[in-house]
Amino acid sequence: MPGLTENLYRVFGVIVGLGLAMITAVLEVTLSPITWPGSTTRLPLSVLIAVIANFGLVYFTRYVTGRVGLAMIPAIGWFAVLLLASNTTNEGDLLIPADNYVGVFTLFLGSLAWAVGAYRVIVRRRPPPAPALPPLAPRNKARTGRCARVRRKFAAEGTWRRVGCAVISVRSPPRNGVRAMLAMFKRHQPVLTLAGILFVIYLAVQATWWLSKKPHHVPLAAAYVAMIGIGLVMLGFVYAWSQRWPSSVMMPRAFVALALGAVLSAVLGPFARWEHPFQHGAGDFFNVIWLFLAVGLLGGIIGMLFAMALGKDYRTEALRRYEASKLSKPRRV
Repeated sequence: MPGLTENLYRVFGVIVGLGLAMITAVLEVTLSPITWPGSTTRLPLSVLIAVIANFGLVYFTRYVTGRVGLAMIPAIGWFAVLLLASNTTNEGDLLIPADNYVGVFTLFLGSLAWAVGAYRVIVRRRPPPAPALPPLAPRNKARTGRCARVRRKFAAEGTWRRVGCAVISVRSPPRNGVRAMLAMFKRHQPVLTLAGILFVIYLAVQATWWLSKKPHHVPLAAAYVAMIGIGLVMLGFVYAWSQRWPSSVMMPRAFVALALGAVLSAVLGPFARWEHPFQHGAGDFFNVIWLFLAVGLLGGIIGMLFAMALGKDYRTEALRRYEASKLSKPRRV
């Protein structure tokens, strides 16, 4: 029963990863108030544990389960523990207050470690294997050794072209730093564009709230406007991306753009009303991210379902093109 055994390994791997994430989160909350011996300066040990453990747990769960989606489950347990620790209880207790800068940096850098690890395992693709060289018969015995050496050299590089007996490389020349950065920006331009638009919407709403003459009535309405705008933008972008890319490419890019916009809004948005991100506690900081992600995911799901219902998604269009190409071919008699 190889299928059952593999599924049990995946379940066990997810449970272990989730348990390790929650244990490390409790350890980080416990170590955040610790100071250096003989001093009042806090010891940033929990920050170091959060960055290393969170980044490593992504790769650990991905390696054990073999699935990218399951590698994100431990982050849920870590965020749940930190969210409980950053909110005030009914008795008034708060494990990570706003003046505990080690706890605040643990929340921020730990979340960043989860995001970077998820981005690397979701978006990054392994390079394709080097193509196999076809058998090449030498023209004469005198050129056999030279052809073999050239073939082995360019086969190791992964690109080759046969010209008579010789094999020459067709790899493009190496790019300098500026060209490489421009190529990377062009490759990730859709993701950065969506994240920038989401951030600008949230920033504009925060600036409008600060400039308003009625600060006690505007915040709730401003939050509604921001969330509605974020949801509509995600709906439109996911609808357009569903026609352009398959779901395996579109969904990771949309999630990365949404997460990037949420982090930028939570970190830089409060400055639009002359406040810092953790002025009202770490709980409010993460509440902005949760609400941002929830509304954005809801808008993205609606946009994807809307494209599928209208038959405009990438898979449906590919099937139509395939069917049209099959019908256009004349039948063999």
